[in-house]
Amino acid sequence: MALAAEWSKYGISRKGLRLSWDPKSAQHSSYFLSLPYRYAVPLMASSDILHWLISQSLFLSDLTTRGYTPAAIVCSLSLGVFMLICLLATGSKKLSSGMPVAGSCSFAISAACHPRYNPNLELGNQGMGGDEGSELMPVKWGAVAFGGVIGHCTFSSDEVDILELGHIYQ
Repeated sequence: MALAAEWSKYGISRKGLRLSWDPKSAQHSSYFLSLPYRYAVPLMASSDILHWLISQSLFLSDLTTRGYTPAAIVCSLSLGVFMLICLLATGSKKLSSGMPVAGSCSFAISAACHPRYNPNLELGNQGMGGDEGSELMPVKWGAVAFGGVIGHCTFSSDEVDILELGHIYQ
């Protein structure tokens, strides 16, 4: 969900690309915990507390006798329900733009990064419209001219148009 929200923000404003290692210029590094800290820290803390509460709920007092703590059971159930409600609330938020969700599908991400084929460029140099160094600049997702009337939805460091209902895009 955090990945889809970040992906969607590229349709509204210009941002640098997120890289796994060695970011340069406007690029950003990846998150240490694969999530923004505003999600990762509360999630890890509540997970740790839930684990501890469950471990306190049931115990062995000797080899044949088992015990339980009703307060810990009620607290762990309450925290589990609260975490589920937070998950559902986060999942029901609308995304910022009308950009299609790609998830972590490398095929969809690659398609969004290759706006047009330029036979004058080497095969490995086709990304981001072929303009040299655009991967280092802030980019935005939108429609660019492609073959006259038909547009193509892509990331670009150049100006992009907002998608319009009824137009055909590749």
